[in-house]
Amino acid sequence: MFLCVPAKCLKFQIKVACHGRGREFESRRPRHFLSNSHGACEAVNSAVKGRKRSVCPDFLDFLVPISSRFPIRNTSYFSLLPPSRLAVNSLPLDPETRLTAPIKKRTALRWLGYTLGGFMIIVLLLAAIGATYEAIAESREASEPPPGRLVDVAGRKMHLYCTGQGTPTVILESGLWNDSEVWYKVQPEIFKLTRVCSYDRAGLGFSELRPEQEADSVNVAHNLHTLLANARENPPYVLVGHSLGGIHVLVYQNLFPTDVVGMVLVDSGHPDQENRLPPEMNKIQSRMYLQSKLWGLAVPLGLPRLLGLCGRTVECSWQTVKAREAEVDALNDSGDEARHARSLDSLPLVVVSRDPEKGAAPGLIPPDLSRRFENQWVVLQEELARLSTNGSRVVATGSTHYVQIDRPDVVIAAIQKVLDIVVQNSRQSVPSRR
Repeated sequence: MFLCVPAKCLKFQIKVACHGRGREFESRRPRHFLSNSHGACEAVNSAVKGRKRSVCPDFLDFLVPISSRFPIRNTSYFSLLPPSRLAVNSLPLDPETRLTAPIKKRTALRWLGYTLGGFMIIVLLLAAIGATYEAIAESREASEPPPGRLVDVAGRKMHLYCTGQGTPTVILESGLWNDSEVWYKVQPEIFKLTRVCSYDRAGLGFSELRPEQEADSVNVAHNLHTLLANARENPPYVLVGHSLGGIHVLVYQNLFPTDVVGMVLVDSGHPDQENRLPPEMNKIQSRMYLQSKLWGLAVPLGLPRLLGLCGRTVECSWQTVKAREAEVDALNDSGDEARHARSLDSLPLVVVSRDPEKGAAPGLIPPDLSRRFENQWVVLQEELARLSTNGSRVVATGSTHYVQIDRPDVVIAAIQKVLDIVVQNSRQSVPSRR
């Protein structure tokens, strides 16, 4: 069998494998079978243009092109074969496609590589621009003075913002991932009544991160106690805790009971909530924590800031990302520490709860799950109110979980109520003069 290829003769050599009379012969030079007279190249190319494959079963096995300097010169050899020995196969042969297909494949792969490489370059370039933008923005924010004071606490700076005059001093403790800005609707009203302080936990807001320390309630309480002492903000205190902040203030009161004369829990977490709330809520919380991690990956690239997602309750900085992760990792330990806290006895206590009709996060929790969740949440809130024999509970109608933002008036009224009880108790404890 021989295969004729449409190529210029000067660019190809013929490899011939022949079988005859029981012996095989292979040659890389066509002169063993083909004479060097004129017209051979034209004859072979003519056969190829007819897109035919000729079969000479007894004599030629195959004839294929390989790169060489030996062209076909004539077709006198093929004329020796009788017509009866030549069979024409109708199977089409496209030598040009056969020769160019590997080249086209390599070209396609090469362009794919160029495309992917260009895409990666663009992504890296955008990431570098975003990281530069974020670094400049964080540097500019760091140069701005905080609203309060930066106080040294065991070698780290913590932000404390105190306003107003009077006693007792109200201490505002924020919830999970939140800094002191979350009290922006409450603190301006409380300072009209007495001294009030909000602060940023380690790594949040203007406070420096403490990577060597677990962010559990015991460490939070000790940091707050040292912060207030170093800032000379002396007790007695009325502690106000929102969400996870409620767990923190319960532990603080257990560690330093003589410092605390009253407490307000704003839709506070419960030490046993992880075990008593519907198990489906754990899946939703896990998804929220995963989203937080993805947020953390986007922060160094400046994406949240470019999208305008950095507001009063959301910080865009790398240390905030690490602080948020640390708080999530310490949730179980904080719950255990609050669970073992002693009773509040007769401490003035007001529990402010969200509206169960609104739910914690409308649209985030499916309606059926939200109803079961809210029913159990009411039970937990009532248990918190019973921690003290002088405890009470109020529902902030129309409010979601962030009561201090949705209904600051209810939170302010609760603090006012505790302050009035504290003042009344202090007057009764002072012996009358005769």
